[in-house]
Amino acid sequence: MEVGKMIKQYYFKDEDVSMDNLENLQKYLGAEVFKYPAILFQKICAKKGKNNVFLYKFTCKSELNVFSHILGVNDLFARTLVNHADELPYMFHMKLLADLLPKIEINSRFMEMIDQVTKLWTNFAKYGNPTPDESLGVKWKPYTLEGQDFLDIGENLVAGTRPDKDELEFWERIYTKYCPKYAP
Repeated sequence: MEVGKMIKQYYFKDEDVSMDNLENLQKYLGAEVFKYPAILFQKICAKKGKNNVFLYKFTCKSELNVFSHILGVNDLFARTLVNHADELPYMFHMKLLADLLPKIEINSRFMEMIDQVTKLWTNFAKYGNPTPDESLGVKWKPYTLEGQDFLDIGENLVAGTRPDKDELEFWERIYTKYCPKYAP
């Protein structure tokens, strides 16, 4: 019960969950199901230190973000949100989703974003480093426990440290207190 109260206070400030604060519910679910487990895994990999690991936060928003549309999330919030797996149409042609995806013009902003994302992943596959040179205008550093570097992949590529710091520290406190076996 105490954990539930902590979560409710953090995300809802003790308000009841309603359509007025539905976005907070989405943030909570995203953090519990995707964000914190991903960071926990990054920390485990970084602690082992055998290979470089790279952390990213995907924030591209365009008509290519079809998973929000499929799940009906855009209808709830009346705007494009970034969902789990929304980066996939930026990297792969998806026949299953062809009817939902826009036709992409060669010189469009879509194509620039697709080129950036594709180059990051192909560089990583080829060199073990998503930014081995300056061609993308940013250096994506490996994630370490000390630096906690990540790349925000949005309309622009922006390097940063400690993504969503306050929210992830909240989850770390919960795991440290109630699930120490799974705490970093």
